[in-house]
Amino acid sequence: MRAFLVLLIFLLAACSQDPDVGRIDYNMGMKLIKGIGAPKNEVEGIRHLTLASEAGNGEAMVTLGYFYLQGTGVLKDEVKAFTLFERAAKQGNRDGQYNAGLSYIRGIGTNVDLEEAFRWFRKAALQDDVGSQYNIGVMYMNGEGVTKDLLLAYAWFAEADSKQYEGAKDAMDTVRRSLDETQLTELDRTMTKVSRSIVRQPSIDLSVGTGEGDQPL
Repeated sequence: MRAFLVLLIFLLAACSQDPDVGRIDYNMGMKLIKGIGAPKNEVEGIRHLTLASEAGNGEAMVTLGYFYLQGTGVLKDEVKAFTLFERAAKQGNRDGQYNAGLSYIRGIGTNVDLEEAFRWFRKAALQDDVGSQYNIGVMYMNGEGVTKDLLLAYAWFAEADSKQYEGAKDAMDTVRRSLDETQLTELDRTMTKVSRSIVRQPSIDLSVGTGEGDQPL
């Protein structure tokens, strides 16, 4: 009987745990900010997003980061925005990784660091983030933050182009004109290797506009 009670207590405790940390506060925050199902209340919405972020919800971190970057509902604070993006990035959130990369390459809220920018873009690119795929193509093409590699540049531009990312097709054409015969024979193999390295994911909508979208370098 005692063993049964211990098991019952364990099961009840497990059921009471939120399987998606901060999700309730994140959803409530977005509803209040957008006025969905409740009167619009930006201040209260941001409070819920902050609670979700503090609980470890990556989507809340990225969304709050956008708000701090733009000064929407909060005082503009680029350092705070960067901190939130990088926290989300370290958790594996691809939108956080993309924005951490953008922050490092533009010196927004942190010092310019091309190697760090490339590192975060690559992590997001491997999670099938199209903006990051285009951006590391640029970095490989120009040798910025990484050793110049035209084959890899072309392969990543091709990935971005497959999703109809603006500018990717022109970038592919530019790189291809610079390849010699030996490189051209290696091109298909490189593209296949890059394609197989990507974890394909559905597009994620954070339900908040950044005002800028995925930004090419």
